[in-house]
Amino acid sequence: AFTTYTKELFRLRKYLAIAGLPTSWIMSNNSLTESIGDVEPAEEIKSEHLGIIPGIYRGFLISNPNMMFMRELKADSPLFELDVQACLLLAHLIGDLDMPSMDNMDLWNT
Repeated sequence: AFTTYTKELFRLRKYLAIAGLPTSWIMSNNSLTESIGDVEPAEEIKSEHLGIIPGIYRGFLISNPNMMFMRELKADSPLFELDVQACLLLAHLIGDLDMPSMDNMDLWNT
């Protein structure tokens, strides 16, 4: 589980290498290629903008899934999003939701 919040944890090329994906990504030609050219991906991933917080997987603390968090994310319908999160947490509490392993939570959370 993540214990620190450093930029090193979110290095894109490092994550791609760990995930077994190619680290030299090149955008294929598309309708925007003529206008903007080749786009180089950023070195860091700003995951907090996507609602991905280090050490927390879908509202569960990875190191202790009995600790749960709900927070409003940047969505068009925040009340609906909070309702969905509450349903997921409740499903875990009553045993209807199978939790992935810690390793998978770490992988899917990065």
